[in-house]
Amino acid sequence: MRITNVERWRVRVPMKPDTVNSPDYDPKDPGLAGFWEVPKFIVRLTTDEGISGIGETGRGCPEEHVVACAAAVEGKDPRAMNWQALEIPRNQAYGCFEMAIYDLLGKYLGVPACRLLGQQVRDRVLVDYWTARRTPADLARKAREGKERGFHGIKIKCALEDPNVERIRAVAEAVGTDFKITVDPNCRFYQPAHAI
Repeated sequence: MRITNVERWRVRVPMKPDTVNSPDYDPKDPGLAGFWEVPKFIVRLTTDEGISGIGETGRGCPEEHVVACAAAVEGKDPRAMNWQALEIPRNQAYGCFEMAIYDLLGKYLGVPACRLLGQQVRDRVLVDYWTARRTPADLARKAREGKERGFHGIKIKCALEDPNVERIRAVAEAVGTDFKITVDPNCRFYQPAHAI
């Protein structure tokens, strides 16, 4: 079995209005403005036996990273690869190709991909409501919206300089302390001491 075809699609995943930042919030982070317009890639690897696997990059993955990984897997037998450390470039597309290869191998072996990693540890995954960087009052509004829709928590984007304590307090006051809050700084807490 050999990977004979690598297809890639560059896609933009649109965001619904009022999903990302507060309209009046200026995070002074030019990388966040319009991030929903930043494309990502969907990749499909297909073998000469007609088995395919699909993977997805993160937003902003350079196309040359996808091309380099595609070149590294084309013509290879996925069964003979080191599944723990694929011999492909360790760039922003690595996880996408790892995902596609595990998907392909799981189909080939007739097992869910989780069996290739060990075992299935749960049969369902809870999903939290999501938003980006907002003012405390607006985040409280979004948390209420999420709770009303049946979510049990909210994940928020943030940076060290944001009013994070005030945000958390506003959410707790709006929906109670049993509503989980996950803060995701995307490396913008800078140092371990800052995170603590």
